[in-house]
Amino acid sequence: IGTNARTEQVDALGFAVVLDGDGNGRVVGTLKNTENQPHALTGAAIKSDGTPVRTALLADVIRLPPRTSVALTDAPPISVPAANLSVGGFVELTLDVTDAQLVHMLVPVEAQKGPYADVDVPTRA
Repeated sequence: IGTNARTEQVDALGFAVVLDGDGNGRVVGTLKNTENQPHALTGAAIKSDGTPVRTALLADVIRLPPRTSVALTDAPPISVPAANLSVGGFVELTLDVTDAQLVHMLVPVEAQKGPYADVDVPTRA
């Protein structure tokens, strides 16, 4: 489920944006550091048709130890302003990883049900 993308430094696997139905969203997926040096996810941005690029809010830097996979559902949340996003649509997601290429991908927007029912979607202040 979700979208995959690969760079020389990281693999992004199963990515999607999960919406709670109240204008809140969360980026989910797994990042795998494929190198022998540490990296960290330090930023994320989304863009959808008709809306400008929006910065996703990282609760904290997400550390990516060498040769290790990190599930974003087990990491500090990446919240997304979701008022203009529609379930069933797609958004452009860009991930900023230290000392690595930007990771660009087109990811699905999913409802917080089915395989995503247990995803904790933070409420934006």
